[in-house]
Amino acid sequence: MTEQLLGIKNVGKHYADHVVLQNVNLSIVKSEFVSLVGMSGGGKSTLLRMIAGLEKPTAGKITQDSQEVTNLNPKVKMMFQDDRLLPWMDILHNVTLGENNDSAIQRALFLLKQVGLEKYISAYPKQISGGQKQRVALARALMPQPEILLLDEPLGALDALTRMKMQDLILQIWKNTGIAMVLVTHDINEAVRMSQKIFVVKDATVVQEYHNEFQGQMDEESKKGQDNLSNQITDEIMQE
Repeated sequence: MTEQLLGIKNVGKHYADHVVLQNVNLSIVKSEFVSLVGMSGGGKSTLLRMIAGLEKPTAGKITQDSQEVTNLNPKVKMMFQDDRLLPWMDILHNVTLGENNDSAIQRALFLLKQVGLEKYISAYPKQISGGQKQRVALARALMPQPEILLLDEPLGALDALTRMKMQDLILQIWKNTGIAMVLVTHDINEAVRMSQKIFVVKDATVVQEYHNEFQGQMDEESKKGQDNLSNQITDEIMQE
């Protein structure tokens, strides 16, 4: 039996009279890749922030390794749509973020090589492209070796070709590291291409869970399966 890594039980989030999420239940096992999809403003990013410990649930609880998440979660890192690089630091030090000991430098160099930016360690953010900045942000998120990586629309601002290359890179890192990943995306095809499970967030809760046997596959038969699954998920989201 696969070991549960993250448990979300009866979780809700309210702001004054506004209900963002209610009665959310889902679980993620170790090394799993899942996506959250749904309409804008549906609470997907709020759920990520609660998993990270950046916000507290109004109701229910979130556990990781059977321990309740009540504060900033050191075993979880988050990657955002904007790269959030520090413009006055070179690429290497944007990844190490002030840790200048030998082990930190060596790990940062290893990660920058993994994301294909070993030639840019002395460059500054303004000197590299948007796609390269997101690669730096990915390396920085992996720096502390998290158990879970949260991806909050990190590819949304990229052009189609760069976006596909980043999808491939993230999938490769996921396969190599065994880190569990949770992706929020508005792109249903992206979710189906990358994820083992897809959760539909609708009406302030998780209404459906889809298991995806076609993750990462590019043959014609798998592409047909991906298209069919994407259509099912789209219908679920759009259904009144």
